[in-house]
Amino acid sequence: QTLEGLLQEVQKKHESEKRALINQVQALATSTDLRAACDQAKALQQQWKSIGQANPKVDRKLWDKFRAAWDAVFAKRDAEFKSRQETRDAAVTEASKLIEALEGLGSDSGEKTDSKTLGAVLAELDAAFKALNLPREKSDALRQKFAAARQRIEQSCRDQARHEILARRESTVSAWEHSSALHATGDALPQTEKAEILLLDLEILLGLPSPETELPARRERQIALLQKKGLRNSGEGN
Repeated sequence: QTLEGLLQEVQKKHESEKRALINQVQALATSTDLRAACDQAKALQQQWKSIGQANPKVDRKLWDKFRAAWDAVFAKRDAEFKSRQETRDAAVTEASKLIEALEGLGSDSGEKTDSKTLGAVLAELDAAFKALNLPREKSDALRQKFAAARQRIEQSCRDQARHEILARRESTVSAWEHSSALHATGDALPQTEKAEILLLDLEILLGLPSPETELPARRERQIALLQKKGLRNSGEGN
């Protein structure tokens, strides 16, 4: 009877210690640092092994509770790892799509996109790519590929902008050469005065500044051109 009493006392002590470990492992499932939580769960498992047996009627049940709590910690870790992996994979997929879209901007097929629109699309793709949280093992390769494609498109933007400037210049000069303003100078005017009027017309058409001494003459010329344009539009409407 004495030995039986001592045995029951020891078993109750072991039961109490194991229940404390169960509570600790269950608390780990709510931890935000799952790496540390898993390390602590492993340490608690070693403590469990060092504790003697509780009453056989409850010892197995205690172990089942401990194991369930222990599994919950590692299941949460695995779920978080899977979620992070899916997020990384999605980022890699999105990066590949952005690179493909960027490379598609440089295609010669289809209609030519003006440099302003091309630049806006490039800026949008660049911002979207920079916002991605790429996995470290693939980040460098993807960023280098995107940078190479961006460099080609930036050069294409510059080339397109130069082409547009040349086209506008040719169009403006052509319009100036064929403008009725050239013919409105009259042959009775001296060559120098005709040249001054032509220069004012060209500065107005190109949006270039005129010398301060010519500003009054420029305003008068602008008014005359606007009046002539209004009369012409009115005539076309009739």
